[in-house]
Amino acid sequence: MPKDSVLRALVSGKINGQLGEFIVDAFERGDTYGLVLEWTSKQGETGEFPNRAIGVPKKFFDVITDPSSPYEIKCLRTIDFDDLLSGERTVFDAEEIWGKPNDLFYPRPNDENPG
Repeated sequence: MPKDSVLRALVSGKINGQLGEFIVDAFERGDTYGLVLEWTSKQGETGEFPNRAIGVPKKFFDVITDPSSPYEIKCLRTIDFDDLLSGERTVFDAEEIWGKPNDLFYPRPNDENPG
């Protein structure tokens, strides 16, 4: 998923040890938004792709219609990015999450680091 049509999302939670509200990049994929902390280029390809990202179902967002707002969507849940992206794998594409509508986040931290 190249970085082409990027939204801005307001998210409350924890990023790099900091608690608060953050505006992060987001992309739409089916009934999910991918929240991106870091973009990177892929060798031999044009553009940037999500390097550190998670997918969250759209039902956990409000769409902001105010044209003066600095963001287009607002997450209704608190997200601990540090916990969710703490494993070796740092890319969770929204397409992968799309098939798991009963999970708020997938994979959950315990899926990557059992016990």
